[in-house]
Amino acid sequence: MNPDMATIAAGRGRPAPSPSAQLITRNRRLPAPPTEFWLQVIGPTQTYATDGSPRRIALAGDRYRVISQEPGWAYAIWDGEAPIQAAWLELDSRVRLLS
Repeated sequence: MNPDMATIAAGRGRPAPSPSAQLITRNRRLPAPPTEFWLQVIGPTQTYATDGSPRRIALAGDRYRVISQEPGWAYAIWDGEAPIQAAWLELDSRVRLLS
């Protein structure tokens, strides 16, 4: 045990500040995390692969995490599916966008 630790262990003294530690004394506001959007399927809707081919029919109650959006469309991952399985869904009355 080094001498500083022996002094602290015996209840005498304080630990010396670590040269690699930095104390931040002012309040700093962290940026808010990006809003995560989800799609809630209201009625059956076709999903599409990136090449435009039909993938599957999303059913009422299915949830998709949105990766990106374009006007009228969302590229999203079905809840529980691997990111490589993401699909395009049309943003219409059959889906609800949630944040």
